[in-house]
Amino acid sequence: MRRRSNHMNKAATLSLPAMLVVLSVVHALPADVFQMPAGLKSLETVVVGDPGNPPDDTGFGAVAYPYRIGKYEVTAAQYVEFLNAKAKSDPDGNLWNNDMDTTHSGPGPRCDIRREGDLGSYTYRVAPELANRPVNFVSFWDACRFCNWLHNGQGNGDTEEG
Repeated sequence: MRRRSNHMNKAATLSLPAMLVVLSVVHALPADVFQMPAGLKSLETVVVGDPGNPPDDTGFGAVAYPYRIGKYEVTAAQYVEFLNAKAKSDPDGNLWNNDMDTTHSGPGPRCDIRREGDLGSYTYRVAPELANRPVNFVSFWDACRFCNWLHNGQGNGDTEEG
């Protein structure tokens, strides 16, 4: 699958509560949480019930089954764990974005995820005082990839598998 340009990713940037709607595809999971890798809190989910609820006035929004969604926003620390697992060779504009880092984009409301190293061996970190801040500057496609990674056990698969 061809990636969109950095410009397109910025245009498609969404909040993490919206990102976690993608988790609705895992509605059949019995667990109350996704187990994050060691050292991080679990990503709690809640059941959204009322199967067969009527759609809103636009005709969109009806869901025929219960599903799960994140109870809290995804934190910078949780997203860093994902980046360290999946983005060692990630060019800017894909899973990590320059706008996440104040040293590249200036001050502002950022989660301040720093990337260090060279292509093929990038590592990511967030300052401890910002670790529980909600992550931002995540595109829709990055959100899908994060959700795939969660759903598939935080494995080492490709784009479709994690």
